[in-house]
Amino acid sequence: MLSRYPIDKVMHFSLKNTSKTASVNTMTINNEEIAIAAIHLKAGAQDLYGFVRRRQINEIVATMTYLNCPTSILAGDFNLRMGEVIEDHVKYNDVWSTVHPDNPDEPTYNVHTNDLAMQISTRIRAHRQDGSKPIADRFDRVMLNFRSHWRPQSIE
Repeated sequence: MLSRYPIDKVMHFSLKNTSKTASVNTMTINNEEIAIAAIHLKAGAQDLYGFVRRRQINEIVATMTYLNCPTSILAGDFNLRMGEVIEDHVKYNDVWSTVHPDNPDEPTYNVHTNDLAMQISTRIRAHRQDGSKPIADRFDRVMLNFRSHWRPQSIE
């Protein structure tokens, strides 16, 4: 993780029953300790892998809760599909939806606006029996915990 603020602690841990890992870093900003988790959750269809992503999120949130920082952020590739949500008990707000309430589901993966997504989608389609391909989804997220006094102003 790159930061303009000094990183106080760095923790890497393997998520159970998967090859995925999470990196959790703490730093002090304006005399407040914050924790940031850089994550990359299991990819795949919601009906097959949604439960795996929920379990992975719960593991990461448990670590963030243990750190007990007033402000914590989850950021990265959640691999969530359109309409797939994080349970309410996780207690994090989606920063994009907070800042853009008129367009809360703007895709981060869109073959119409992203050449790399088009190239990846073409390779994926070649491996699917039915020839289908994902057009747009909102895989990438930044989530801010409910306890934080921080209020997002913008996100790109």
